[in-house]
Amino acid sequence: PLEELRPAPEEWNYFPLPCLEVLKDIARSIYSQGQLSPAIVWECKNDKYTILGGHTRYKILQFLKEQYPDEAERFSTMRCHVYGEHQINDDIAQYLIITNNMTQRARESTSIMVKSIVKAFELQKSITARIWGEKQERSNEIVAKNFGIGSRSVDRLYRLRTLISVIMDMREHRLSYCETVRKYELGSTQSGAAIGLLQRWERIFLEEGAEGLMKERRGRACA
Repeated sequence: PLEELRPAPEEWNYFPLPCLEVLKDIARSIYSQGQLSPAIVWECKNDKYTILGGHTRYKILQFLKEQYPDEAERFSTMRCHVYGEHQINDDIAQYLIITNNMTQRARESTSIMVKSIVKAFELQKSITARIWGEKQERSNEIVAKNFGIGSRSVDRLYRLRTLISVIMDMREHRLSYCETVRKYELGSTQSGAAIGLLQRWERIFLEEGAEGLMKERRGRACA
């Protein structure tokens, strides 16, 4: 029942909903054909279940239930694959949310893609560290496979995560170089060194996108 489901916390599920046209297409599909694939949920206390995959379908079912009261029973439940309360933990739950969104949602925004790769790497390291006596792939290789990029790109993004987030914030909120230096305490706005670094990284981002930030470079351009 929809009443027993709850969305994941916003800090876990930071992915935006699809555009209106895509939402309409999904709604038409669910109305005419029903729910074709199960959502993924995690059993919690008090007989509630946290949604890990299927937030869009959940919202659409709620909408259809309200829009078509005569057919409300059709849209009152959501078919789910259920993880038991003690079957997974918070880290695995967050990782499942990322992997369920990476094929589309994570690739629609450069900042979300970078955030997802870095977060997945951190979670995968934590998950792997808990597994004893089993041979495991390196965390960066697992994340690289999931996102279809090289393991070195994952390593580089993780090493440079702070500077990349600064560039993303500066661009998205239209901060000046001086404002950015002051906000993140990168150095003196008078010396020009910190501003020059931001300018070089911004140029790479504008010319080559996130892929450019992942590349290993020689010289001072990415120092």
